[in-house]
Amino acid sequence: QSHIFGSNVKLFTCLPTPNGSYQEGDYLNLVSKACLEAKSFPIGPVHINCPFREPLSEKEYPKIKKMKKIATLNRECFFDNKNFVESLSVIKQAQKGCLLLGSLPDLKTAEKVYLLAQKLQWPMVCDIQSHLRQIQDPLQSRTIPSDCDTIFYIGTKLIDKVRVSAVKKVRNLIHLHNFEGVQTQRETPYIKLSGDISNYLDNYIKHISQAPRHMPFFLPKNSETKDLYIQHIVESLSPDDIVFASNSLAIRQLNSQTAFSMAHPQLCLANRGTSGIDGIISTAMGVAAGTKKRVVLVVGDLTALYDLNAFVWLKKKQSNLQIIVLNNDGGAIFNTLPIKNHTDHVREFYQLPHNLTLKGLANWLNLDYSATQEAVGLKAALLRQKKGIIEISLS
Repeated sequence: QSHIFGSNVKLFTCLPTPNGSYQEGDYLNLVSKACLEAKSFPIGPVHINCPFREPLSEKEYPKIKKMKKIATLNRECFFDNKNFVESLSVIKQAQKGCLLLGSLPDLKTAEKVYLLAQKLQWPMVCDIQSHLRQIQDPLQSRTIPSDCDTIFYIGTKLIDKVRVSAVKKVRNLIHLHNFEGVQTQRETPYIKLSGDISNYLDNYIKHISQAPRHMPFFLPKNSETKDLYIQHIVESLSPDDIVFASNSLAIRQLNSQTAFSMAHPQLCLANRGTSGIDGIISTAMGVAAGTKKRVVLVVGDLTALYDLNAFVWLKKKQSNLQIIVLNNDGGAIFNTLPIKNHTDHVREFYQLPHNLTLKGLANWLNLDYSATQEAVGLKAALLRQKKGIIEISLS
């Protein structure tokens, strides 16, 4: 079936007919590279042709069963040595570099990123999903230095649009990510490394010499969050808690916190529904059910109202989920966007004020419920109540 799909696929590759001369690793390498191509931007189909001579039987091909097992994607087997060497050269020649850390796969990967930062002595600008916000280190920075000439961007899914803009404009960009098929919307060329992030990090740590331990003179001063209630939420977390950040304003306010104050790493998750706020509570309930851990969900009032049916299941399943609702009577995020200047329409059609609280719903379902005004009383509520609903009325 060679080229049966014509130009409708990104790549066509034909595996050799099994005859004993090809090793298992050769098949694995071909299949892995094809899968990498399919998952790289722009994402699209590939055609892997697997020819066999007739008659097709186990007697003729005793290794067929074994081949089924090896023909799977092994992310560690693909290593882009050419781009790796080029990126090493850029890193070593950088005058003022910065590590920009997006969503990372796991805590072990985050630990390796931190080791790399210590070797480079570059400031770390960490997204909330990077698992590195809890580290108290002088290299931790809230903003990318204005005179930065090289950004090493590791991971995906940046929350802060200012950082996304910096990725587009910086002179030298290296982007290391897994098989997510992401793009940076950058017009000028940059070095892209796709594959197993942990494997690449091991090689960077091995080949980069230890820089002198000092504070880079161009490191910006961290700014503290103005949202005291976010600080109280962060300080109330236990080491094993999972933080779940809703979309819109909640995740941006959590992202504004310079660093989580706990000495232990918290796993921070997020989810974007079809319209941004769909099914957030339901997703957080799934995390609580799957991990058997306490999940602290920070969510806005519109998002909570959008997923009311989830509260019924919250009661039925006795979920170990604490929902902290930031009630600012509508979509306050639009106060931070250019649409706020259209005063005739923004409140009615964008902010959608409702003048509601969740107290009646909590009473109806017999859920644990506390209400506070601004940051007053929140700290006590967080200590007293470990699941159910805590509603903060914000002006």
